[in-house]
Parts: sequence; C-alpha cells; structure tokens
Amino acid sequence: MTDRFQELYNQALDALDRAPDGQWIAASERVFLDVFRQRMKERSFDIQDALRVLENATNARPKWNTKSSTWNYDLSGTDIDGEDLTIRIAITEDDNGVVLVTGF
Repeated sequence: MTDRFQELYNQALDALDRAPDGQWIAASERVFLDVFRQRMKERSFDIQDALRVLENATNARPKWNTKSSTWNYDLSGTDIDGEDLTIRIAITEDDNGVVLVTGF
C-alpha cells in the first residue's frame, strides 16, 4: 500500500509541476473537501501552505478511516512561515487523484 501511495503521490506532484498557472487543480486531480476549506480558515493556512507540505513532507503516516473504510495519509511538514502543519490526504477511488481531507 505504501508503494502504491508513493507512486500516486509522485504522479500528482508531477502533474502539479506540469500544469499551466491557474490550472494545477484540474491537472493534478486534487479535490477540495468542504472540511479542508473550513480547516484552512480555522487554522489560518492557505493552499500554498498545503502545497509546501505536500511537496516537502518529512513524514507520511497511514491512518485508517473507519467512516469511509479507506486509508488516509498524514503528511507532516512546515508551512511557508515555518509553522508545523500536517495535511491529511486520501487517494481517489480510481487511484488517479489525491483528496485533500483536512489540515492541522
């Protein structure tokens, strides 16, 4: 499972790198959940902070999500200001995208 996650994660980052400005969401097939948007407001981080963590994560911990019966992954790193930030992601059902679940 970890190898498959790493492969998908790398594919999403590659798509992000190749995407024209302003089109990275569609190109990388990332999906924003309402809870993720809410956590961005509550925790005062933005998408650039989340992307920094995704691109430079120092730790990835798998976590079983009992509600969806899927694996989530907690990626830890720092935001643009150097503050600790963890982004929880999940892999889409078709294994072609990354869902940004929450941040903390």
